[in-house]
Amino acid sequence: MSRLLDELRASGVLDALDVHFAGLVARRGGKGAETLEVPAALVSALRRRGHVCLDLSRPPVAWFAAVFGVEPPDAPELSRGWKLKAGRFPTLGNPGDRAPLILDGGRLYLHRLWTCQHDLATRVAARAVAPPVALPAALEKALAGAFGGEAQADQLAAARAVASRSLAVVSGGPGTGKTTAAVRALGAMLAGGGLRVAVAAPTGKAVARLKEALAAAGIPADAVATATIHRLLGIRPDTGRPRYDAANPLPYDLVVADEVSMVDLERMAHLVRALAPATRLVLLGDRDQLASVEPGSVFSDLCAGLDAAGGAATVLRRNFRFGTESGIGRLARAVNAGDASAAASLLASGLPDIAMHAAPSSRDLGASTRTRARASWKALLDAGTPE
Repeated sequence: MSRLLDELRASGVLDALDVHFAGLVARRGGKGAETLEVPAALVSALRRRGHVCLDLSRPPVAWFAAVFGVEPPDAPELSRGWKLKAGRFPTLGNPGDRAPLILDGGRLYLHRLWTCQHDLATRVAARAVAPPVALPAALEKALAGAFGGEAQADQLAAARAVASRSLAVVSGGPGTGKTTAAVRALGAMLAGGGLRVAVAAPTGKAVARLKEALAAAGIPADAVATATIHRLLGIRPDTGRPRYDAANPLPYDLVVADEVSMVDLERMAHLVRALAPATRLVLLGDRDQLASVEPGSVFSDLCAGLDAAGGAATVLRRNFRFGTESGIGRLARAVNAGDASAAASLLASGLPDIAMHAAPSSRDLGASTRTRARASWKALLDAGTPE
């Protein structure tokens, strides 16, 4: 193991799996492949921190400190650009090759993540360029009747996209009515009969909210299949492989995925692979929400890509939970814009619906946590019966 790998392991940047993978890549790569050790170890470590690839074109200090929580002066002496060339070693391939590492332009990927990204981009792009279908007059009338006035104009546009596009992407913050727009569109579409629909979300809690929204819209429970994305795909607990894939697609005409901001790259790749060519896809999420814990910021990247290609995403901006000039609304805009000074000023302004509470110091954190936990759990601990 090189001195640098040893240093990165000792500092906690790498773990044993990263070092083992780096050694395997170097040993199987043959003569001179020790130059792959550090990039291979870092791309493995980045995956665990939610990143899909290692950008070799950027000076390492520009991303290393932020990703690994190290102050720039304390960052290790990394190369300013690894001179990697695909095809020189059997463990480093070009896009489409079968090799542990894939070099695509200036980015280094683990093979599995490159494949997921490629499949997702290819399949989503094919749906994105498909022209929308013309809506029947009865469906158009039903959609118009489901949304009243100018206040719901954006929701109506979202519902029309759900009903007409091969790929409908609807983005909006909490309270903007993404799920409402999709569910009302489904209600109008299902009234015509013969439509097989599945609605899914990444967590059981989100699925429960979807079921509530469907019931509130008067859609019978047996008219729509509802499940977590994991269960919808039939992912096996022993292998992690889905029951449904390109060879055995999902038996639905329309699949709606909610809370897509929380879905990682691999899970989303599994989902799009499992769609038949004629199956339409609806993605609901918040492009400004934090990315998933697992690798990839799929929804925000998808929205950015659609923006760059001319825009096929519908963005809901009107919030039905709080006004745009409320403290919460103004603070949300400042945070999304990355304006720290505006956010701090709003928090200190005394507005009635937002407040700032000082966090305890690291020295006092343990005592503060114990005090709050005891207060929260006291009633439970004092209870005489489970009920």
